[in-house]
Amino acid sequence: MKVVVQRVSQASVDVVNELGTIDPTFEPQQIGPGFMLLVGVSDEDGEEQLSWLAHKILNLRVFEDEQGKMNRSIKDIGGEILSISQFTLFADVPVREGRFGAHMRVGLINDGPVTIAIDTDNL
Repeated sequence: MKVVVQRVSQASVDVVNELGTIDPTFEPQQIGPGFMLLVGVSDEDGEEQLSWLAHKILNLRVFEDEQGKMNRSIKDIGGEILSISQFTLFADVPVREGRFGAHMRVGLINDGPVTIAIDTDNL
């Protein structure tokens, strides 16, 4: 698995239909302070990778404490997570073919910015 973790003040996602308008069958999602995750999953990924990754993300100490130092986890602040499937993290560019999934519009206010890439190949 490959994940890009972004600390955000807020983030949202909605789905765009073929007409280029927001798809009314998809309920837009939004969060306040927390993480927006772009998640790529490969055929080799399983429970071990998922557990390791969840533990790693939940314990990242990138939120400020009372002294303004990055020393708190998302659990400590009661933050939220918006997870977005992002198969293109495994892209071998140039892209040759295919269209997968829906066209999405993702909005975020990156806080910091703090952006961390995690790859379970480094387990």
